[in-house]
Amino acid sequence: MKPSFLNLILFGLLLSVAATVGLSSAKLLFHPILALNITFAAVSLIYIGYVLFNSPVSTGRMLTMVCVLVAFLGGLLFAPSDTLFAILLVFSIWLIRSLYYHLSFFGAFFDALICLAGYLAAIWALTNTSSWFMTFWCFFLVQSLIAFIPKLQKSNAVEQQKSFDNEKFTNAHKNARDAVNTINRSN
Repeated sequence: MKPSFLNLILFGLLLSVAATVGLSSAKLLFHPILALNITFAAVSLIYIGYVLFNSPVSTGRMLTMVCVLVAFLGGLLFAPSDTLFAILLVFSIWLIRSLYYHLSFFGAFFDALICLAGYLAAIWALTNTSSWFMTFWCFFLVQSLIAFIPKLQKSNAVEQQKSFDNEKFTNAHKNARDAVNTINRSN
C-alpha cells in the first residue's frame, strides 16, 4: 500500500535531517563534491528502499535494489557532471515508484511531474537559502504529493486477458485429467 501523506512528510523530514548530518560528516572525509554525490546517492537509495518496503508488489525487490545500487555506483564513478548524476537519482526514484505503485500511464506521468517539481524546488531552495536541510526538505516535501495520485483500477483488457488465461488453464487441466483417467481405465 502506498504510504500516506503524513508518513511521507515525516519520513522526508527524518531523511532531510539525516542527509544534512551525513553531508556535513562526509565533507570531513571526502572532497566536498564527492561528499555531496555520496550523500545524494545514499539518501536516494534509502528513499527507494522505503518505496520498495511500502510497495504492495513484493517480487523483485532485492534485484531492484541491486540494480539501483549498481546504477548509482556507475553514475557516481562515470557521470560527466554532478547535475546529470542528480538527474539520474531523481529518474531512478521516478522509475521505481512508477513500476511499483502505478498501474497506468497517467499515474506514472503525474509521478514524473512530481519528481520534476521536487527537483526544481530543491534547486530553488538551494539557490535562495544555501541550506542543505531546506534543499532536501523541499525535495521530499514535494515528493510527499505522490500520496494524492489516485490509484487507478486495472483496465478491462488486463482483466479479460486474465480471464482468458484462467479459462485456457482450466480447459488444459480438464483435458489432462481426462487423459489420465482414460489411461488408468485402459490398464
